[in-house]
Amino acid sequence: MVERLPSDAELDALIEAALAEDVVLPVPRDLHARVCERIQLAALQQRELARFRNALLSGFAASVSIIATLAALVLFTKFDVLLKHGISGGQGLLDSYAATFALSWPYYLEAFALALVLGLGGATVWAGLMPLRWIDAVHGRESRKPVAPGPFQTP
Repeated sequence: MVERLPSDAELDALIEAALAEDVVLPVPRDLHARVCERIQLAALQQRELARFRNALLSGFAASVSIIATLAALVLFTKFDVLLKHGISGGQGLLDSYAATFALSWPYYLEAFALALVLGLGGATVWAGLMPLRWIDAVHGRESRKPVAPGPFQTP
């Protein structure tokens, strides 16, 4: 048994009859703005996804190239032999640097102390200012950064 398909005219009449019963609602005024906002949001998501993927791939490529370079350095230059026997004394160049530092560090003691005092002073000032930023953020005080309007705020 073969079923007969309706012709184009019959099909158009069936569609018109089905659509005639429905009430056509008016389009909201902000429909275009909401659609544009969603399109921009989707484009932003795609752009951020691409940036994230590029950052991960760049980091992976840099890590692999560093590991490959270090492996080539160790394999082809016999770096461990050069490090141990470069200068007589057992550890070569490292032994020379250690002996030089051990003999000369008392002469630079004031410079080391000054660097330590400046570093600790800067860290203390920075740590002292951090609670003020936190209190401003918690209490909703005015900040210098612009804030984008939310869904329930008017721009």
